Amino acid sequence: WICVGDTTHTLYSVEFNMVNCVFNLTLTALYVGGYTQGYTVTGCNFTGNSYGVYVPGSLAGALDQLIISGCQFYNGTDIYIGTTVLDVLISHNYFVVVGSQTGVNVAAALWGLAIVGNVFNCSSTAVAVAVGAVAVLSSTIAGNAIRGATTAVSIGNAGHGLQIENNSMSANTADYTVNASATGVVINDANPRTIAKLPTAIAGIAGSRCIVSNGASPTYGGAVGTTGSVYSPAFCPGSGGWVYR
Repeated sequence: WICVGDTTHTLYSVEFNMVNCVFNLTLTALYVGGYTQGYTVTGCNFTGNSYGVYVPGSLAGALDQLIISGCQFYNGTDIYIGTTVLDVLISHNYFVVVGSQTGVNVAAALWGLAIVGNVFNCSSTAVAVAVGAVAVLSSTIAGNAIRGATTAVSIGNAGHGLQIENNSMSANTADYTVNASATGVVINDANPRTIAKLPTAIAGIAGSRCIVSNGASPTYGGAVGTTGSVYSPAFCPGSGGWVYR
């Protein structure tokens, strides 16, 4: 499927509904083009494609309203977003993420991203959700079940407004990796977590980066100075590095 608006006359194509479709063994199963709005993808099966849902970079027009729900994915990259899309809902899907692939790869600034209620079954070298060096604002990653990944959720270097909470993690090498210069990330999960990396603090700018709140003690695998590596219940940025409060 290729969905493209009229880029010559800057006219939008709107209201795309893909329901109970099967996409097998293609290069790109669903290609989202420029000057398009209002996608609903429901109950579809994406298997053996290089890309499941593909939004390439540098598309023209104001893209918005992309809903993907109740689908099954087993592809090279399941969902790739390379151009800014406003209001993206990815909910209650099943992902099999194999090799060194990424299930949901966000490579463009987004507003209103919600990745909620999905199940990710990953190989030991795969990443379930990756947010690149792009701003993701007014967004949430919540209520997902992620198992077996090298990194369940990877957050890149940018100023975010991103809430991550109540995800069920199992047998991941690292549940969260947050770039050292990321800001505006809140991780709030009740269960113990393995955190491969957290942002370093900027002296004198307390609270500017990331807070991790856990009901039980997580393990932080990076350098933590003289205070040890196990903290509970919160990491807070302070002068000279991360401190426990």
